[in-house]
Amino acid sequence: MSGATQFLLVLWKNFLLQVRRPVGTLVELVIPPLAVVVLVGLKFGLFDIENRIFVTFPSDHLTVPLPNNTYQIYYAPNTTNTRKIADCIEKKLPYARVTGVNSDQDIVSALSSVAPPIVLSGSEYDSSECDSLKLPTNTPLGCFIRGAGIYFNNLESDSLEYTLRLRHEVGEDKSWETRDAAPNFQAPGPRITDNFYLSEGFIHLENIVGEAVIRLMANPNMTDCDGGLEHNISVAMRQLPYPQYTVDFFLITAVSILPFLIVLAFIYSAGTFTKELVLEKETRIRESMLMMGLKQWVLWTTWFIKQFIFLCISAFFVALLLKVGGVFPASDFFLLFSFLIVFNISAITFCFFLSVWFNSARIGLLIGFLGWFVNYLPYIFVPGRYQTLSLGAKLGFCILSNTCMGLGINTISLLEIREEGVLWSNFYKEISLDDDFNLGYVFLMLIIDSIIYMLIAWYVNGVKPGQYGVPKPFYFPFLPSYWLGRPMTSNQGLTNVLEGVDAPHLTELDPSAHEQEPHGLSVGISVQYLTKIYDGGVLRNYWASDSKQKIAVNKLSLNMYEGQITALLGHNGAGKTTTISILTGLYTPTGGTAVINGYDIRSNMDQIRHSLGICPQHNVLFDRLTVLEHLKFFARIKGVRGKDVVKEAECMIEDLQLQDKKNTPSLKLSGGMKRKLSAGIALIGGSKFVVLDEPTSGIDPYARRAIWDLLIRYKEGRTILLTTHSMDEADLLGDRIAIMAEGKLRCSGSSLFLKSRYGVGYRMVIVKEPSCVSSKVTDIVTSLVQGGKNVTDVGAEVSYVLPLKSSQSFPHLFDTLEAQKEQLGIAGFGISVTTMEEVFIKVGEGTDETLDERIKRTGTTTDIPVSRSQSPSRSITHSIRPASPVQNETLAQEVHQDGVDTTEQVPEVVIKGKSSVNSEVPPKPPTNFVPNSGAVLWCQQFYAMFLKRFYNSLRFWQAIITQLVLPLLFVLIAMILAVTLPNANENDPPRPLRISNSALVPDSRLVFFATLGDVSSDTLDFCSVTADSIGATELLDYTRDTLDMYSYVQNVETPSRCCNYSYQILDKFCARQPLKQLNCQQTRFKNKFGYRRGQNCLECCKANKAVVPSCTNPLTQTRSPDQEDLCPQPPQVSVDDAESNATEKAMICLQTCTSEGFRLDL
Repeated sequence: MSGATQFLLVLWKNFLLQVRRPVGTLVELVIPPLAVVVLVGLKFGLFDIENRIFVTFPSDHLTVPLPNNTYQIYYAPNTTNTRKIADCIEKKLPYARVTGVNSDQDIVSALSSVAPPIVLSGSEYDSSECDSLKLPTNTPLGCFIRGAGIYFNNLESDSLEYTLRLRHEVGEDKSWETRDAAPNFQAPGPRITDNFYLSEGFIHLENIVGEAVIRLMANPNMTDCDGGLEHNISVAMRQLPYPQYTVDFFLITAVSILPFLIVLAFIYSAGTFTKELVLEKETRIRESMLMMGLKQWVLWTTWFIKQFIFLCISAFFVALLLKVGGVFPASDFFLLFSFLIVFNISAITFCFFLSVWFNSARIGLLIGFLGWFVNYLPYIFVPGRYQTLSLGAKLGFCILSNTCMGLGINTISLLEIREEGVLWSNFYKEISLDDDFNLGYVFLMLIIDSIIYMLIAWYVNGVKPGQYGVPKPFYFPFLPSYWLGRPMTSNQGLTNVLEGVDAPHLTELDPSAHEQEPHGLSVGISVQYLTKIYDGGVLRNYWASDSKQKIAVNKLSLNMYEGQITALLGHNGAGKTTTISILTGLYTPTGGTAVINGYDIRSNMDQIRHSLGICPQHNVLFDRLTVLEHLKFFARIKGVRGKDVVKEAECMIEDLQLQDKKNTPSLKLSGGMKRKLSAGIALIGGSKFVVLDEPTSGIDPYARRAIWDLLIRYKEGRTILLTTHSMDEADLLGDRIAIMAEGKLRCSGSSLFLKSRYGVGYRMVIVKEPSCVSSKVTDIVTSLVQGGKNVTDVGAEVSYVLPLKSSQSFPHLFDTLEAQKEQLGIAGFGISVTTMEEVFIKVGEGTDETLDERIKRTGTTTDIPVSRSQSPSRSITHSIRPASPVQNETLAQEVHQDGVDTTEQVPEVVIKGKSSVNSEVPPKPPTNFVPNSGAVLWCQQFYAMFLKRFYNSLRFWQAIITQLVLPLLFVLIAMILAVTLPNANENDPPRPLRISNSALVPDSRLVFFATLGDVSSDTLDFCSVTADSIGATELLDYTRDTLDMYSYVQNVETPSRCCNYSYQILDKFCARQPLKQLNCQQTRFKNKFGYRRGQNCLECCKANKAVVPSCTNPLTQTRSPDQEDLCPQPPQVSVDDAESNATEKAMICLQTCTSEGFRLDL
């Protein structure tokens, strides 16, 4: 069967198993969208969305307030020029104490005493003196210039560099955050948070120092701080307005909630999918399908496709709800869906990664849940320290797919807060000036995660395939044979391999133990010098004290014929399982080969598997597939096509006598029905080579007989290899029987041949009366049957062995014993022929330790293990003692308790004559005790149950890890992350204040300068940064969209001209009112309120017949803002901007343009 056909077939099986789990499937599909529905419900139920236009701000002229204490300022180095600047500072700050020191380190030492941090020795620093200070604009100040340092790096050239130092802490859990040019979290609207550069006096001090430096450079011989310039310098600051924006506090909350909700939404899918993967390995279905020809890549790919499709359904609705529900309204739907798709791919491969480490489906489910959450755990600590993490650290966290998903949600949320959303145009765009992380990195890392998880799963599955798989050496990826195939091994090479490896194992077998090959039959399987040697691997050979190679199969040669059933017998460890594994392609032989239906197992295993049928000892059935679906599935795997599949399956169901169960899931079948179905799976599809591993173990006699009849009916045209522990089954079904011991073939042939070869003849047992004289009976038997021998005479029984060649004398012997029955004192007698059980024991005697060897080694004759016929993997332990009825009864009880059918012959230890070993019969358990009752019995039962549960829990190491180790591990991980991750407010680096680092790209940096009146507007040079001249008034009251910032705007000379603005500036009252409070219900006003349509606010007021101030006289007194009929009033131009002496002042404004708005830095 081609790989594509296998792919479709296994994919159909996986989908069928999924839909047969309707509740779980529904939960997997519904929970993720339902989690988003809950989030959307919270959005509309708890959060209001407000559309606002900007807020105007007054000017601040950097007036220095009167201090409560003396300003402490230190400068360095203490030179002539720096002292001149210090004199200017003292003049501008009359309450300042300016002190010169020698170095920057001296400044730090001096400041540590006058500017202590907010928190000192665990107590809060008393900053009440700072609270009373306010700027003239009513802006509250912090500890204004409470200790400052100025270090001049270079004051002797035209390139001026100096450093300002102020205290690090500027509030509770706050710092200067000098590492960033802009806040990482950019809330919508103008930035109205605390401006520490203003409140702590940084700007004031910078302005004073800057003016002093300008005057010094203009006049190096300056003696007066007011001289050196033609005009005095007056600087004012004013925050520019902000475009229309939407206030949505829900998005701020979603940054922390949504990643956790998505993890919870998909945790059930992750756990159950991991369980399904491990269950297939635990039940050995995977290995069985592989032995029947299923390709490894088909197995993993079909699981991936099935899970991917179901997750895509959930991801589609999740993305749709995020878009339509208003969680991410500005983002591209297809991009959101793609993000979830890539995340789901990494989730599937992560489940692959988890599944290869465990063999129990129950543990797989538990680890699936825990591993899924641990994969997300680091993200809990990331948001609070996001700004301090480097790009490498963020990419490192992204190795965990759930953490990477959280960072992706964080990126999308921040873009949504800025009303941009995630689009293909900003897919690789950083979300802030200081953050080089973007959504493109998230996609890339999720793909890399998927590759890493899949490679680890592939490797671990190779070296640790599970309890029933074949482990590869740890270095298998570097073996040419893994990629190119294993070369054929010659017989000479095999001889070299076996040299020096336990020479007694290489002796040739006795030819008389093997029956001659039959003539006229086609050889279905020809095994030729098949050898398998385990060397334990490189590490085991290095570390283990006994690195001796183990021969599992030793030069096995055997022919199996078409149309016959070959029964392969052997004790535990004889090499049966290894032989079957080699023949079915699960193992590769060390040497030798086998030819199956003309194909060599070393080079044509794929062709062999097309006609291979396997019935393992365990039931390899899918719980949720019916009998008919099982047969159809495996028939298609074996290459049956079209309508023949149904016909073949129906015919097999009839032969299995399961007509009334054909539509019943295998989970509901009885044990016997499951074994019959397993045998039918092995035989269906015209399998030419069928392996049956104990097909009738553990089932009732009726089902056993049904399977026997099935095998006899279907053996024609097939080569069937049967392993069993039932000697009756081997005797009945085996056309040829082969017995292995220690990897070697000990004997082979028909049942009759083996019995004649290893049998001792017939066994006759005579039951004696008390008057019987054994010697007289023995004389009669030995005289009438040539070669007859007495073997035991113990108790009431005496037994004889009669040769097969003397069978013609048996009628005369029986007549004589019957005639002299009373005279000889015989109660009865019987005779039996040699059984396969006796043959099996006889063959095993050649490999078991002899009694003399045991006595020599241990010095005792007790506890000699004797192999059982019914279960070669176990042995009866008993003492050598004279045979007696009591002993026989005890031995029979032991055999029966271990699962041996007591109707079969019980093996005896043959001892000639009477035993010289005195051995007592084991005492029987007491029968006269009085059982406990009442409270004593209750306590005894409680104690017994407690001990049982205690030992069970103690030996269930997975539960111990889950209950004791994992909680401690989680706490340890949380503590490590909390301690090691840097805090956002620690170790602020120096921040160079340059125009070149004020924006991410040069196109975003623009310097505006303005003049009033007739002052010359010479173009200024600001470090090669573009400079543009605009009107001074327009700079302060600019109302155009940011995209039009480059255009030139004429000066506004009179306040009345503000009514001519195409975008009306509104006062604070109008700017802060939501649309619903303005009561604009007319259709033409809906969705028109905002910055770009500011005029509509006034029109709305007019339509509601409210009082409207005249645009020609905006200073007209209006009513109180509390009155409902008041319309918002356009603001007047600042008085400071219109004063008469404005023409005498030069104003230079340095402005950084960003998409968030504008802030003046003067």
